Amino acid sequence: MRTLYLLAIIYIALILPLAGCTTTTQPVTSNNTTVYKQHANKDPVNINFLNAEAPTRPYKILGKTIVSKYNLVGIKRQEATIRDLMRQQAASLGGDALINVKHNDQWIRATVIAYKKILV
Repeated sequence: MRTLYLLAIIYIALILPLAGCTTTTQPVTSNNTTVYKQHANKDPVNINFLNAEAPTRPYKILGKTIVSKYNLVGIKRQEATIRDLMRQQAASLGGDALINVKHNDQWIRATVIAYKKILV
């Protein structure tokens, strides 16, 4: 029984650091030097899902987000949990919305976009 507890603690210690791996940097190359540009984190509550409609404002694509429909132990996640995780990932990239939402039996994938600032 003690061995089982020890194995469980080791497993958690190894998996826990991997659970929240997202990056908020993007490489920018100038003068043959790669610099990592830091995006400002945004509030996940303000991230919009644009499923059917196309964005009406000019935007740039920041990347893609993929969330598994199952957690680490294989239990199916609720739809609200999946949407929250997608919003958190998009916000950490500095995104404003998620477009082109696709899904299958295992995951949900979307494109993260940021609206371009229009100078008047």
